Amino acid sequence: MFEKEELIVKKVCLYIMLILFAFPLSAKASIANGDFETGDLSSWERNLVESLLGNADVIDSYTFEDGTTINPYAGNYMAMLGSDTSLINMKRLNKIKQTTKATTSLEFMYNFWSYRHRLYPPSSFEVRVNDDSVFSFSESEIDQSNELNSTGWTYVSLDLSDYIGEDSITISFLAGDEYGVCSPTGVFLDNINVHATPIPGAIWLFGTGMLGLWGMRRKKIGCART
Repeated sequence: MFEKEELIVKKVCLYIMLILFAFPLSAKASIANGDFETGDLSSWERNLVESLLGNADVIDSYTFEDGTTINPYAGNYMAMLGSDTSLINMKRLNKIKQTTKATTSLEFMYNFWSYRHRLYPPSSFEVRVNDDSVFSFSESEIDQSNELNSTGWTYVSLDLSDYIGEDSITISFLAGDEYGVCSPTGVFLDNINVHATPIPGAIWLFGTGMLGLWGMRRKKIGCART
């Protein structure tokens, strides 16, 4: 009798443990070198064409032709996508990306800049998850002149909970002109990070409670046998 009850309790606890471990945890989800403190684009992906023709780099500061200097939001380095001097400044080439486990949210600091505004099509900064655009900012929102304009360092937090359940996601950052003409536009990036998906508290409480009952049941059975 005791052996049968103990077997049932063991099975229940086993199922609970399987649920806890199978529940999608994005504690494994992470962005490597999201603060760019390696001083380069280590861990960020770029294909050959992007590397040859695109404008993406890690720098410790940048000074524009009008003397304005931009420093990292934190630490010693930041990423810069786009250019104010290159003859080619195509957004799809000014791109960095990284693949990670699905997660609930993405956060980052950005400083979008532009000058010599063009009416159409406006240059922009965009964030994509897989092939979906999840954030964008156009030069038309800040720049209506030939002077340098920027957002300043701005914090963004994006809800990515719709992607929970997928094995992995690819997060891309792009900035520049849609067609690649010399439209001086770009973005500085810093402190890119993702957040873990916690197991709901109710599941933890239920699981730990059942494990506690198993321990009490084992103790009771042990006393009864003696």
